[in-house]
Amino acid sequence: MGGSADARDLQAAWSGYWRAGHTESCLGEEASLAPLVAVWRGFFSAFCDGAKLLDIATGGASVVRLALQTAEADGKSFAIDGIDVADLSKVRSALNPGRSVVRLASGVDAGALPFPDACFDGVCSQFGVEYADVPAACREAVRVMRAGARGLFVIHHRESAITSAAVARLAAYRAVFANDDAYRAGRKVFELYARRAPGVQILDAEGKFRRAVRDLEARLRTDAAYGTAHEIVAFLNDISKSPQIFQPADALKRIAVAEREVSGWALRQQAQIDSARDSTGIGQVSRWLSEAGASPQPPVLIAHDGEVLAWQCAFEKRD
Repeated sequence: MGGSADARDLQAAWSGYWRAGHTESCLGEEASLAPLVAVWRGFFSAFCDGAKLLDIATGGASVVRLALQTAEADGKSFAIDGIDVADLSKVRSALNPGRSVVRLASGVDAGALPFPDACFDGVCSQFGVEYADVPAACREAVRVMRAGARGLFVIHHRESAITSAAVARLAAYRAVFANDDAYRAGRKVFELYARRAPGVQILDAEGKFRRAVRDLEARLRTDAAYGTAHEIVAFLNDISKSPQIFQPADALKRIAVAEREVSGWALRQQAQIDSARDSTGIGQVSRWLSEAGASPQPPVLIAHDGEVLAWQCAFEKRD
C-alpha cells in the first residue's frame, strides 16, 4: 500500500481489526479454512531446526502460530519475522513463541522490506501479499531469500467461497444503507439534547430518527449476508427508541465509533474483493516471481467440501 488517503484509511481499518483481537482476516470463515492448516504444516515441517522465516502481511499471525505449532510438534525452533503495514501491537502480545523466536514489525510495506539480501530460509504469506504492490512484494520476497530457499503464498481466488461471501455481504450492506440518513438523524437528536434545545425541536428530530431507522429495517432480509446490516440497524434502533436515557456525549461517541467501524469493515471487504485473483491474475504473480529470480510451481487450487478456497503458489529461489 502506498501513501494515498485510501491506503491510509485501509491501513487504519486493518489496524483496528487486529487490535480488536481477531486472528483471521476472513471473519466468519474460520471453519472452512481447515485445509489451509495441512498446507502450512506440510510447508513448515520441511524446514530444519533454527530456520529463519518471514511471514509477509502477517495480520493476526495465524500462519506464524501454525509455524510455531509445527516447530513444537517436530522438536524444532524457528526464528520468525512477521511484517505488516497495520499495527500489530495487540497481535504481538498474544503470541506464545515457546522455544522459537518471533519478531513482529508494524508499519512495514511488503514492497520495501527492511531486511538484507539472502537472509531467510523461507518466505510465506496467507491472504496478505495480494493486498500490497504485488510486483514489488514479489521482488522483495525473492530478494531476501537465500539461494534454494522456499516460499509459499496463499492468495485469494476470484471465485472462491470467501470472495463470494464478501461480495454478498458488501452488496447486502449497501442495499440497506443506501445513504447515511439514519446516522445523521441520530447525531442531530443528541446534538439537540447536548445544547438543551427546545423540546419541540427534539421531538421533531426524534421522529425523523425513528423513521430513518424504520426505513433501514424495511430493507433488511433474513439472508445470512445481511448479518452485519442487522447488527448495525439493531444498534440504531436501540438508541432511537428512548434517546432521552442516553448521555448525549456518550451517544454521539457510540454513533461515531459505529460509523468508523462499519466504514473500516466495508473497506476491508472491498479490498479483499479487489485483491482476489483469477487464473490470469495468479499467472501474473508466478511471472513476477520468476522475473525476480524464483522458480514457481504451477498454481494449485485449495478447496473445501467442493468449494474453492484459495490459490496455493509455491516457489523456490534459484541459485
